[in-house]
Amino acid sequence: MRVVAVSDGMIRLGQFLKLVNMVNAGSEAKRAIAAGSVGVNDVELRRGRQLHSGDVVAVGNERARVAGSSTGCARRAALDGRGYGRRS
Repeated sequence: MRVVAVSDGMIRLGQFLKLVNMVNAGSEAKRAIAAGSVGVNDVELRRGRQLHSGDVVAVGNERARVAGSSTGCARRAALDGRGYGRRS
């Protein structure tokens, strides 16, 4: 299981799925959640659900746990690695 640090220990489900590459786009996250293919400590049908430190997200055989980060540095590094969050 991957452990992913997020700033302030909170992130929305759709954003988290994209961050950990469980889906490629928000529309894919929306479809997977609506189909009941995504679990957050159980089955979850709300794309905007707020995830907090300790929540476990599952899609198929993939699992990832949300971990808090007081500085948000880990999340920023992950976003920078995908080309987001950079300022030119």
